[in-house]
Amino acid sequence: GYSSTYGNADRDGDVINKGAFDESLCSEKPIALWQHDQSQPIGIANVVSDNKGLNTELLLPKNDQFVNSRVIPQLEIGAVKSFSIGMSIPKSGISYKNRLRYIEKAFLREVSLVSIPANPKAIIESIKSVDPYKSLPLADDDTSWDSSQAVKSIRHYTNSKESPSADYKRAFMWLDPENDDNFTSYKMPFATVVDGELKAVPRALSAIVGVLN
Repeated sequence: GYSSTYGNADRDGDVINKGAFDESLCSEKPIALWQHDQSQPIGIANVVSDNKGLNTELLLPKNDQFVNSRVIPQLEIGAVKSFSIGMSIPKSGISYKNRLRYIEKAFLREVSLVSIPANPKAIIESIKSVDPYKSLPLADDDTSWDSSQAVKSIRHYTNSKESPSADYKRAFMWLDPENDDNFTSYKMPFATVVDGELKAVPRALSAIVGVLN
């Protein structure tokens, strides 16, 4: 999404001019933080300045316990859906007009995921994720695979009657996070119920590899 946008006033009365971060982006890569907490780094930020603002992609490590247990779940349900930035501004990089502070030059230090942003236009636009099959136990190699029957068993096992439950998505390799209350948003099932337990099926995973190739 966009961690900052140009030309609009945020809730603090700041307006960032286009090109304000150009020098900064050439010199260093900002880190990603959780709620501006410097003790909670969650990844790195790839930031590109375009006509709209700071086009931002955060890369979050899959093997980070805090990312998996706290950050990802809050992103997926939309409790956290905005960006905010931390920056340092030289005195020469500021001008004032009509009670607004115009930032003409600043150094981007960090990009945060936040609950309430200063800039209402700094929103997360999409989440790309692959639910790791290693979160499920692996069935025997010779376990048969029928995707249609598997989906039926997954719905019954996860008690997903009217809409997908929280556990439903664990059995699919891909989903559309913006429409996760719709069954059609879940693609590439790779698990089924074996002996009363949801397990990843090797033959299903092999089939997915073939599709991806």
